[in-house]
Amino acid sequence: MSVLEFEQGYCKRIRVYLDSYVNNELMVETTHEVLRHLENCKECAAELDAKTRIKDMLRLAVLGDGAPAAMRDRIRRDIRNSPDAWWSPRTHLMQWALVAAAALVLFVGGWTVLHSYNPRRPQPRSVEATLLRPEIPNADLLNIGLVDHINCAVVHGQQDRRLTPEQMSERLGSDYAGLVPVVEEKAPGFNIVVAHRCHVETREFVHLILRNQDRVCSLVITKKNGEAFPADEAAAIEQAASVATYRARTRDYEVTGFETRDFLGFVVSNLSASENRMLASSLAPAVRDFLAKLEA
Repeated sequence: MSVLEFEQGYCKRIRVYLDSYVNNELMVETTHEVLRHLENCKECAAELDAKTRIKDMLRLAVLGDGAPAAMRDRIRRDIRNSPDAWWSPRTHLMQWALVAAAALVLFVGGWTVLHSYNPRRPQPRSVEATLLRPEIPNADLLNIGLVDHINCAVVHGQQDRRLTPEQMSERLGSDYAGLVPVVEEKAPGFNIVVAHRCHVETREFVHLILRNQDRVCSLVITKKNGEAFPADEAAAIEQAASVATYRARTRDYEVTGFETRDFLGFVVSNLSASENRMLASSLAPAVRDFLAKLEA
């Protein structure tokens, strides 16, 4: 009886962390604690799956919900007709009313999505629809990096964030914090906007997101779980400083993969094939050398 109560209490503790876990906001140690629990607790794993799906649906609903046309026209008309009175008490009150109305629109839209959600009903599989097809060479391996990029950078909107160097160092942890300057040196023209550890199901990734205006790239690293690219060197598209790279393209993304003894690495982007391959050729040797220190 006491064991059961302890387990229920621990589940309650873990569930407090789930919202922060979904947003990749936990410290590295706490993230590992959550992951260990999820591996053995189907109930908490199902709770996490529900929270992730609801967040994705809410985000899509909000992005698709704009202010009513009549409201936008009224704001434009007031700006044109009363430029000198914009900060008058009456106009200030009207602004608050418009903000409240817009918030109500978003709240109603989000409430509708929440109440229409049914965990047993099949949900849209936007990520799966973007994956490489099985008949494409190395599709299974390349999809590992592609899934993390889509889930983290695109679906969860991490590509639109900008972390401070201190936040990146904290979220990467001491083992991987030194990767940031390595990537900065080998990716001129791009800025690292996010560097953290994230997860897809129970698999952990080290994920750096780079941007140059609307050009978005991800460096994704994960420990091997028995996977490896083909031993035949002819299967590689390029040998960059003795690092073999493998590539494929979906409709929207270019994916280049490489490996070390213990890790798989991926460069995923909306760049052209040649641009992504060039970036991967620059990053792969430096990342390999960095990871070799962890493998020693």
